Amino acid sequence: PAQWEQVDDYAVVHAAWLRWRSNVQDASHGLASREAWEQALFHALRAASVYGITDRQDRELFAVHALQMGADFHEHARMLAVWEKTRTGDYYGAACEEVSGQPAYALQDYLHGN
Repeated sequence: PAQWEQVDDYAVVHAAWLRWRSNVQDASHGLASREAWEQALFHALRAASVYGITDRQDRELFAVHALQMGADFHEHARMLAVWEKTRTGDYYGAACEEVSGQPAYALQDYLHGN
């Protein structure tokens, strides 16, 4: 039920934040209050569900990407090919790598042409 999905998303948000924080020097950079970024991540995770992303590790990666690039990163035109894959059952991380030709953690470089 939806209640358990929300509990799972709390765990995903926490894990993504810890993962993201361990990879940045200034973890407060670009983030407003805790409530604001949490709500942004929950909104992003709702989008992940629409794109067919259900695997916990993939949802965590999606949330990390939202922390790195902003909660609306998924609306970038270059992501359409990724969503075609995830909607048909491909894993998000694998779809990112296949479409971008780069590791999933380098998605920001692919989207911004670096």
